[in-house]
Amino acid sequence: MVAFIPRFCGSGYTIEYSAFSSFGIKNDYNMRSYISVICVIILNLVTVNPVLAQEGCYQERKEQGRQLMENGQYVSAVVQFSIALTCPDRQQNQEIITLIQETQKRQQAHYERLVQAAEKEAASARSARADEAEARALAEQKAEEARISGRQAEALRLSLLADINRQQRNFGDALFLAYAALQLSDSITFAAARKAFVEVVKDSFSQVVPTVGNIQHMHLSEGPLPYLSFLDEAGIKVYDLKSGRLEKVGPVHSELLTIGASTVVTARTDGGNEGQLVSLRNETDHTLTAHLERLTAAAVASDDSFFVTGARDHQAIIWNKDGSIKSRLVGHEGNIYQIHISPDGQMIVTRSSDGTARVWSVEGRQVAIIGQDEGYIRNIQVMKGTPVSIITNSDKGGVKIWEQGGALRAVLPLDNSGSIQVVLQGDRLITLTANGSMSAWDIQGNATTSFSYDEKLLGAVPYGDGQLLSWSEDQRIQLWQQNGTLAQVFVGHQDILSGLSGAPSAGLILSTGRDGSTKLWDSSGQLLTEWDLQTRRVMMGHIAQQTNQIVIADQGNQRLLIMPFPDIILEQLMNNHEQFLSVNQTLLATYNIQFWP
Repeated sequence: MVAFIPRFCGSGYTIEYSAFSSFGIKNDYNMRSYISVICVIILNLVTVNPVLAQEGCYQERKEQGRQLMENGQYVSAVVQFSIALTCPDRQQNQEIITLIQETQKRQQAHYERLVQAAEKEAASARSARADEAEARALAEQKAEEARISGRQAEALRLSLLADINRQQRNFGDALFLAYAALQLSDSITFAAARKAFVEVVKDSFSQVVPTVGNIQHMHLSEGPLPYLSFLDEAGIKVYDLKSGRLEKVGPVHSELLTIGASTVVTARTDGGNEGQLVSLRNETDHTLTAHLERLTAAAVASDDSFFVTGARDHQAIIWNKDGSIKSRLVGHEGNIYQIHISPDGQMIVTRSSDGTARVWSVEGRQVAIIGQDEGYIRNIQVMKGTPVSIITNSDKGGVKIWEQGGALRAVLPLDNSGSIQVVLQGDRLITLTANGSMSAWDIQGNATTSFSYDEKLLGAVPYGDGQLLSWSEDQRIQLWQQNGTLAQVFVGHQDILSGLSGAPSAGLILSTGRDGSTKLWDSSGQLLTEWDLQTRRVMMGHIAQQTNQIVIADQGNQRLLIMPFPDIILEQLMNNHEQFLSVNQTLLATYNIQFWP
């Protein structure tokens, strides 16, 4: 939206303009100056204004607004008054609100004068033209142009009023005003109206889940059931995003190893060798005592029919759902740090500190040993497909693609002098090298796409069907098309990112930065809202697409904030439009809302 404004404002054409149809305006008007003030108000509403941090901000903005009002620049005057309301040195009185109301009265009087002039011109046009039908069509065209311009001005005014009411915690009025602004908005005013609506939804619809002390980690399950697990100072907890049920599944000295569709596997961290299988469906829990040393890894089959644990005793164990042992996987000579179960549940892959990864059948038979000469294997991943492919990332061997039976399929030609990140996306893998370069490869090891950016790229996550999100050393976020085209750059964080997630179906992106802020964007690059704790403490955030919710770990206030997708609230209001309007009918008059559809 912001990138569109300069092109729009600099187009240089003139459009005949007539005032609002409700006043019957039929006068020509140069639209250039009007478009310019629309650009000013949108820029003030969707961008950060550094002037707000200066001393004397309030007085300066108030006087600028008063001068603009006296000069007849009413929309710009309201912009300055609204900025004054956000100044740190603002006065706690009704002075600015009174000035805004005075500006609106003068603006209405101005439109009434335009009405009179338009009516005179329309009368002259009718008498001067022989073809009365042509004159009527011209007048109707001008009236429609006036209605469009009037709706634009009204949408911006209502967006401002919604934000003022939200800051005053008058959420009922704020919600209706933001909704009305969206109803009146077009391509010019939509960004401002949507931002106002999102801010209201965040402040009035967010749920608060208290935590005990700081949250040390937070994980969102990938299965069909929307479970959010987190560890605070009271232990491991799991929150059901759909039902709102919160339960404790592990003591203080424990860690969550994995979460399945309906089960959680935890391990003790105080020196014990016990694990715990916890059911999230009120079934019997089971204590796991078969390992000789502390548990270090676990995985649950996609259908929850069995699970696998690994430990410092160099062995992995396949367990039945009832907590009985199905088989032991013996062969590793070091601690087991990673376990994967194939999507069909027929293959298990383990990674150990002995420098190998091993493939096992579900019956416990060792199928293959991978990476015996690779040095330390940092990570293994299993790529879905037929057959399944195994990706290893090691110190000496770099990134390699292996067949399910252990045969080497491809070696990616990368610089292995530093750490390499590997991100799986559908039938391709994305690599980020230590020098910040990013590339895409097919499952045969062929390079398919190169992503070119001026700064060092630090990380990436998939975003929808083929699109990719990345973040970089210049504190920015990038949205890439599948072919490597840079579609959008997001600017706003003051430090590098610590997390990034997205909901492509809703066009939403959530970023958390080391500057202590979490920001919600739409895919066009507009900042919709943010959670800024004014602290350097890193926040955590997730987008739960299963339940259309945004989850923020507010460390400073020891709580979780759970916000619904704004478009879900908007859809509910639109489905109940008549009832919502009936309940808030008096607000149409209270705020003198014009051009209501």
